[in-house]
Amino acid sequence: MGYYTDIALESVDKTFQKRESALDYGFNEAIINIDTLKKERLYGKPKGEYYLLDCPNLNLLAPVAYEYATMQVASYLQYKIKDLTKKDEYKVLVVCLGNENVVCDSLGSGVFDKLITTIDNSDKAYSLKAVKTNVLAQTGIDSATHTKSIVELVKPDVVILVDSLCSKSIYRIGTSIQITDSGIIAGGAVGLSDRVIDSSFLKCPTIAIGIPYVVRVNTLVGEVLESLSDDESDTKTINGKFGNLIVTPNDIDALIKLGSNIISGAINMAVLGLDLNEQKMVKIW
Repeated sequence: MGYYTDIALESVDKTFQKRESALDYGFNEAIINIDTLKKERLYGKPKGEYYLLDCPNLNLLAPVAYEYATMQVASYLQYKIKDLTKKDEYKVLVVCLGNENVVCDSLGSGVFDKLITTIDNSDKAYSLKAVKTNVLAQTGIDSATHTKSIVELVKPDVVILVDSLCSKSIYRIGTSIQITDSGIIAGGAVGLSDRVIDSSFLKCPTIAIGIPYVVRVNTLVGEVLESLSDDESDTKTINGKFGNLIVTPNDIDALIKLGSNIISGAINMAVLGLDLNEQKMVKIW
């Protein structure tokens, strides 16, 4: 029984070859390459490289662990930006997706508030721009169209898309960070869109980064019933009753704040070369 997830590691089987490493503070990282059309069809994920940083019990660890997570994400982002742009100096546009009025979907908004942007006449080698798209119901413009219009105006060397994700596991909520060059489906976590925002659509190298904050109810119910029955009618019943419902934890506010701190800190660090102490002098991190 297949259920929706944005996390590539949850989509592949145990035989899939991936690079995995154990890190400090109980963290783990994995890199998954969906590099053929066969794998794309088999696992239901677009071709691309997926980096996953798993941070179990991140919200219970000391601040030094948050800083460690930030530096890990920044390190991979910097590598990926240079790999995609083939440049030592670059203009980065961060597009913060999601709905700031729905807590579990407000990661993008939280990141936007903490980014340190630059102006065009700056003497810095790097440029960081940011925009918050909000959602169709608020703007009347779908996120994909909004993003493309901004990209055509700014003409960045690379676009970083930030959004909340959906997982199959409640244990990943707020504790896994995924970065990919395969793009993102804005609103895909709650089934509101199937339009991919990626490098092909934007005509610009694209990196998507997000953290899962929701799990679909049909996934939770289905996993329990799947162990008890193989009846296909169960699948139809589950999807019919629970397909449009999602769940999120009661401490979601704290998880969003923590996640937005890590991602914004990592972007500021990767693009502008500012460490966390320098960032705190400019904005509250």
